[in-house]
Amino acid sequence: MTVVTRSDGADLILKSAQVEVEKVTTGSKVVKCLFASCAGTEDKASTSVQLTKGDAVVWSYSVNKGRGAKNRQSMAEAIAEHLKNDHFEKEVETQDPGSGIERF
Repeated sequence: MTVVTRSDGADLILKSAQVEVEKVTTGSKVVKCLFASCAGTEDKASTSVQLTKGDAVVWSYSVNKGRGAKNRQSMAEAIAEHLKNDHFEKEVETQDPGSGIERF
């Protein structure tokens, strides 16, 4: 596999949506804790990614995490782990053993 800097020379392109952060205001937290429970009062963030080959989407993933923007690293790690396990390792398994494809 070769990583290129220009999309026109790439076989696969990873596209991502903007990270959306849902901030919970202090007032909302107080009201929720007074009249219900304090569960679910933290900020939340979500994003999605698509791996495309030409016009075809060959893999996609959506991730939602608590703690909002503070959890960007955890979101990135979840995306990387699923991309590796769901796409690249399955691709290696379908190739014949003598194809020279490296597993990483």
